[in-house]
Amino acid sequence: MGEFYGQVLVIRSATDPVNPTTKLIGQLKMIEKNLGNIERVFRLLAGIGLLAWALSRPELNGIEWFVMLISRFMILNGIFSRCYLWYVLDLNTCEGNDINCRSEPDCG
Repeated sequence: MGEFYGQVLVIRSATDPVNPTTKLIGQLKMIEKNLGNIERVFRLLAGIGLLAWALSRPELNGIEWFVMLISRFMILNGIFSRCYLWYVLDLNTCEGNDINCRSEPDCG
């Protein structure tokens, strides 16, 4: 099984089956982009808005810290176009003709 480190999944066993939605880079396995452009923009703006709301509060209690954590994930999803929750749930909002969603260009 692998372990998550930020936006990269490190593979510990060489006998793990290769998932067709992942790309092997040396010993690192990275999931392919699975967020479409509209969802990326929405997540980025929502993450920035939630972060601004949490930081504007006079006191930071548990709810504000939780909102800041969620906003961090939303901002990272918007920047890198990858969502591990969508990967686990086998969801993909990339359009089929979107060239930015493919990890490798078609050769022919």
